[in-house]
Amino acid sequence: MKWWGIGFAALACIVSMPQRSMPALEFNSAELCSTVVATLTPRFGDPSETRTGQRVEVRQCPLKNFNPSIGVLQFVAWEANAKVPSLVVDTEVRWLKQLVMIKGAYAFETVNGASSGVIGIIFENGKPRKVVDDSTKGSVVINSDQNSITISLDDGLTPRRTYNLKGK
Repeated sequence: MKWWGIGFAALACIVSMPQRSMPALEFNSAELCSTVVATLTPRFGDPSETRTGQRVEVRQCPLKNFNPSIGVLQFVAWEANAKVPSLVVDTEVRWLKQLVMIKGAYAFETVNGASSGVIGIIFENGKPRKVVDDSTKGSVVINSDQNSITISLDDGLTPRRTYNLKGK
């Protein structure tokens, strides 16, 4: 009955093998990501706005130590005629679930596993500012009217959080 000895030897080899951990997802946040997924401008139909106007870009950053076709999102906001962006928001999320924009106010819902995140950017006097950066494992509701965007987060455990972004 030597077969059980071979089984224990194989099991011992498997158990004693060193464990490899998954590498951390890394990207260089000191620079702009190369892939522009979307360019959002407050004026519809003007192609010059996408190059020189006030705008928000959604970019995808390739991961250095993972599948390069998968990346994390970066939100980049530009003042009109600027050579460099005024606001860069690096994230660790890979999926954009929805976006809502109105008159210089932008709301983004992202998904990362079991949680949803929201990022809100507004332009005040032509300068972009991040006004919302929050997340929840509960629900996210984004509504808009002609002048504003309302973001509500509710996880059922803490009081509902509501943000109001005014467009200009």
